[in-house]
Amino acid sequence: MKFDGDALILGHFDDICPLTGFLGQLDWVLNASISKLWKKRPDLFQFGTITLLATQGKISASQVLLVGLGSKDKFNREMRREAFTLGFSSAAGIGAEKLAIEAFPVNGDRDRNIDEDLITSFPSTGNALGGKLFLYVGSPELLTVLSDRIKDSKVDPTVGPG
Repeated sequence: MKFDGDALILGHFDDICPLTGFLGQLDWVLNASISKLWKKRPDLFQFGTITLLATQGKISASQVLLVGLGSKDKFNREMRREAFTLGFSSAAGIGAEKLAIEAFPVNGDRDRNIDEDLITSFPSTGNALGGKLFLYVGSPELLTVLSDRIKDSKVDPTVGPG
């Protein structure tokens, strides 16, 4: 994961095992410490749960915020907006100025309406962050759509991680 910033915000569903995506990669880098924590704390990924992890210098971001997304089948756009807002406000709370957030999937579709949901959530906490947000997205097509729709914001959509 190549992100040189203050915080990385990753979400996961409480009914999907094993860890997947960026979080699965991070768990591997951190020697399964997230999986071990999940075993000790079964509520780790219940909707609205925020957990701060130190990265132990193993990735360039200094901290990771885990956002519990709850059940995959119940997760919807309203919940995604709330999860984004929770992630942003938590990042502001730890003084993060440059952060990346994963595009949380709704009904298995990572890309649909992500730009609108992100823009709806970011302004409410964006001023507190004071810096720039980097959104990791899954496809070059979505990157083009996001770049066109959010040119004047503090959001820099990026395909990643590299």
